[in-house]
Amino acid sequence: MEESVTKTKISILDLTGCTGCQVNLLRLGSAFLDFAQYFEIASWRMLQAGGATDYDVVFVEGYACNEEQVELLKQARETCELVVAIGVCAISGHVFSQLTAENYEKLKAIVYSPEHCTVTKFVKPVSNVVKVDHVIPGCPANVEAARKLLHELKQRHITSKVKEVRYPDYVARIEGHGSLNVDFKDGTAHFCPEEGERFVEASVVGKPYLAAPRIHSRICGICPVAHCLCSIKAIEKALGIRPSSLSKRLRRIFQCGQIVQSHLLHLYFMVLPYLTGLKSSVEMSYRYPLEFHLYLDIKRLTEEIFDLIGGAPLHPVSLTVGGFSKLPDAGRLQGLRGNILKVLDKAHDLVALFAGFDWPEAVTNAHMVCIEPEFIRRAKIQL
Repeated sequence: MEESVTKTKISILDLTGCTGCQVNLLRLGSAFLDFAQYFEIASWRMLQAGGATDYDVVFVEGYACNEEQVELLKQARETCELVVAIGVCAISGHVFSQLTAENYEKLKAIVYSPEHCTVTKFVKPVSNVVKVDHVIPGCPANVEAARKLLHELKQRHITSKVKEVRYPDYVARIEGHGSLNVDFKDGTAHFCPEEGERFVEASVVGKPYLAAPRIHSRICGICPVAHCLCSIKAIEKALGIRPSSLSKRLRRIFQCGQIVQSHLLHLYFMVLPYLTGLKSSVEMSYRYPLEFHLYLDIKRLTEEIFDLIGGAPLHPVSLTVGGFSKLPDAGRLQGLRGNILKVLDKAHDLVALFAGFDWPEAVTNAHMVCIEPEFIRRAKIQL
């Protein structure tokens, strides 16, 4: 029997959310390729170029924020056999369910100028729009629950009627929704963000200050640590709190782990397929298994950093104003040090891999303007 007939087609549909649930699915690691033997990834915008397609099972991350996303969900429901809501945003709307008609304009005014044309019109969890067959709880969606469901699905071949779902023409392999508007007459191109606003900045107004870092980490599931730390440092500065040197060092390690993981995701899953001329990251991982396991070895280290210092797989729960709600175990920190040293050679190999490509020269005629951070000014004075 042909491969296209025997495989169940799966889609990952991202609506309005932080992308964290998709990022956490990548914790499946090598099992990701094992499952690919039974499933065809028909659509996953973060990992491959898009286009109209049909599928049998759809995993939905995030809530619907406008009629366009509602229509997209209805199309998905019509063609697929199973709809799976992954993560709290898809299941209930999470903290963003507070975006009601009564406070919408007030929250909007806190964050945006009066001229801003918002994309978000409402907050509708998936079950408020279509029938949901399975849910994977958690923030981010629990990867073990996802593994269990995929294991159950691979035991049976799922087929559904063929009906193409026309996904909006967003740019693939980026976090968030955006489109590229090209004017061939003028020879110009403009990138336009089209992601639904979640008003995270406004949603913390009136809440206890200790809640702010956890809410702010939901701004982005690819860089939650940066937003969490920024929120904590702002509160500490406002209250005159000085964390200990130990807390600062642990935070620094945690931030480095975040930077490594973010770059791994961007370079391996979003850049490398383009450079190799392949359709998707899944196809590339099959074609280049050594490079894929190189990526996995480094990513496991970042996952260890998240679990040990942050106390969670993605959005940190141990970091708090003044330090940590729970310090990581000293013995496990020593083990982390050893694992970092073990992976250094592999990190150099990954750098060499990307350095070997023929990169085009890019020149931009623009004036770069920024606000110079205080610590840079102090460093210059000391020099």
